[in-house]
Amino acid sequence: MRVKVTYPMAKVIQEAMPKDHSVKLVKLTPKEYAWHVHYGGIYHAEDHGDYDWKTGKCKAIQIIYPSDYYAMPQYITSKDLNDYFRECAKDGEVTIERWKEKLKEALEV
Repeated sequence: MRVKVTYPMAKVIQEAMPKDHSVKLVKLTPKEYAWHVHYGGIYHAEDHGDYDWKTGKCKAIQIIYPSDYYAMPQYITSKDLNDYFRECAKDGEVTIERWKEKLKEALEV
């Protein structure tokens, strides 16, 4: 199974997270991607399928925590999603419920 940054995946993460967390897919310039998401910038995005050659933008899923958490937004890449998927698969068959629980465990502050 191929797991990557998409709008449906952002929706799955939103369903897994508590209601006061905001989850959205963001498209960033390579410079913004390097600044906020991964220091490897465009090279990291391209290696993991998060760079769109047509638009010149990099994709990531942004999680914004409630203001009283005093936490910076977190950015999730396709590599991160695949790592979470492999961890979930180690314990047996991956179901949507187990996948959501793994995402919540990994991303909740």
